[in-house]
Amino acid sequence: MTGFVENNTYLGRPVDFLILKDGSLLVSDDHAGAIYRISYGK
Repeated sequence: MTGFVENNTYLGRPVDFLILKDGSLLVSDDHAGAIYRISYGK
């Protein structure tokens, strides 16, 4: 997981995560007010 800093400026601030039953990962971002779902392909 990358992309939260660009040109020494914070674009996001990941603070917590949750692993789901399907193996994906939820990440909360306090700076952007977003929740990201990260998954993988087989």
